[in-house]
Amino acid sequence: MVNLFEPISKYSTQLRSPDIVPEIVRKAFKEAQAEKPGGCFIDFPEDIASAEVDPKIKPLKVQAPKPPNAPEEKIQQAADLISNAKFPIIMAGNGVIRGRASKQLLAFTETLNIPVAMTFMAKGAIPFTHDNSLGSVGLGAKDYIACGFDRADVVICVGYDMIEYSPVNWNENQDKKIIHIDTMPAEVDAHYMLECGLIGDIGNSLGKMTAIASKQKEFPATGLRQAIVEELNEHAEDQSFPLKPQKIIWELRQALAGLSIPLNELYQPRKK
Repeated sequence: MVNLFEPISKYSTQLRSPDIVPEIVRKAFKEAQAEKPGGCFIDFPEDIASAEVDPKIKPLKVQAPKPPNAPEEKIQQAADLISNAKFPIIMAGNGVIRGRASKQLLAFTETLNIPVAMTFMAKGAIPFTHDNSLGSVGLGAKDYIACGFDRADVVICVGYDMIEYSPVNWNENQDKKIIHIDTMPAEVDAHYMLECGLIGDIGNSLGKMTAIASKQKEFPATGLRQAIVEELNEHAEDQSFPLKPQKIIWELRQALAGLSIPLNELYQPRKK
């Protein structure tokens, strides 16, 4: 069983003595919760489960180290890139949610006046109703958000993992200056070559850049944001049947009033 789960888990082991239960369990939780989080497997044999345990053995204390802060020189380098950008855009990934950095991201986009696009796994990192929100990136189609990435000269990837939305979809020509802000180093990809990488606590990195980077004089995606909102609102009075997904999402947004995050089915039909 250990070998079976090893390729699909962060940690896979078997208990061979009741005395090491606290150590194994604590290690499994530590591995599962560390970046990037994932499942762990512990094989618990019947003979170990029925064995007597020394009453002196106690659970080990929780060890959850906080990620370090990114180097100051890297933060300054990233701030300079943002300050000199003509059309910067933020790609928010699930790391923002995991790192509880939504407030810092919101302050970052508001202070510096930069639009935010979110992957499906980062949906809700900032409210869709916010004027700086471009919503969620699609599945590769040339939608409005994709047009925004076409215009961008600097892409600020915050808590972003390439598995969430392949960089070939938004950096096909490999001409974007990319700033990588995450707790883990970026993977190597021809379409994701970094201009600057900030490895450390995401909230801390965003907070420090917010304080020193220059604000965009004009919001670079005003027309883009307006087009996205108009496309959603054009189904407000749609009475046709059967109901269109856009109409259902629009009605859900009105009924839930920001209390949840509607996300329509991601099914992609296959060609036969």
